[in-house]
Amino acid sequence: MLGIFLISLIVAQPAIAKKHEIAKEDVRGIVVTSVDVANSKIVLTIEHNKQEITYAVPLGTAITINGEPASLDKIRAGMYVVSYTDADAGTLSQLDVTTNPDK
Repeated sequence: MLGIFLISLIVAQPAIAKKHEIAKEDVRGIVVTSVDVANSKIVLTIEHNKQEITYAVPLGTAITINGEPASLDKIRAGMYVVSYTDADAGTLSQLDVTTNPDK
């Protein structure tokens, strides 16, 4: 019974994740507000309504900066979010940011 539960959880995980793609013309809409490397957390702000969203960024999160693989400690406040994927509520499994939203 436990084996069936674990297999169903593994199979369902990709279906639970929600990828957020930001259109090039809207990339200025979500920015990195702060990064807390010690606690593996990042705060993103939706600029038009000033809503802040805090996410946990566990080890193994796929991160890119300007399309190149990176780590959480390389992300800085003010970078623009290109796309991100929620592993579940409040946790990221993927984050792509850029320093130049015109690219």
